[in-house]
Amino acid sequence: MKFKHFLSLLPIFMMALVFSAGCAETDSGELLATDAYVDPNGFFSLTPPAGWRIQDYPDDPRGKVNFERSGISLAILTNGVDYSDFSSLETEISAIDRRLGVPSGLKRFEFNGMPALERDLVIQGSRIWMIDFLIGNVSHNIMYTAPRSRFGTELDRVKASLSTYQPLTREMTEEEVLEHYLAKARRLGRLFIDMGRYEEADFHVGDGLEHHDSDPVLLELRAEIEERRGIARR
Repeated sequence: MKFKHFLSLLPIFMMALVFSAGCAETDSGELLATDAYVDPNGFFSLTPPAGWRIQDYPDDPRGKVNFERSGISLAILTNGVDYSDFSSLETEISAIDRRLGVPSGLKRFEFNGMPALERDLVIQGSRIWMIDFLIGNVSHNIMYTAPRSRFGTELDRVKASLSTYQPLTREMTEEEVLEHYLAKARRLGRLFIDMGRYEEADFHVGDGLEHHDSDPVLLELRAEIEERRGIARR
């Protein structure tokens, strides 16, 4: 069974910004926290920036976390994919860049001794630096987001944190890859429904149902999309 690996920028971008309000941190002057963060699902570990708020997602089967301080964030997302070669990842990322239509300067580089892809782009006044790489059949996406005027203020701290990043070797079964794919489809469907973008919501829900046509969450989302479309047409 083939599962498309579609890294949608919008949901990750929103995840990086949504926890910025109402946080009051104190800066100890240290670059890094005392303790390492270990992904509870077993996909990675790193030592986060000192004093940054941690938002994790205990109900998500993927490795997913957001570290945030005053509107600047470092987000990590892992996904099971149906390939394990770097060229396939590069093909997928290139296709995403073309679809976005936003210049990213995609290039190969070495991240902690591993082959990786690097992107640097600006969307709605925010500058986004992204790193993508593969460990086995697990893709890792790392994204640093900040207002353009403040991008450099925490860059040294973020780079110090990323130097501690350790992907944890974990080969995923076909069933686990499917669950990651469905989790992504459910969350994208929910996100676009809440935004009132029903065509995009239906695309992602339908994509998930192609791989599991009886998934109850996706079926509920599809019914909600149809109901909301009906209301909008009245």
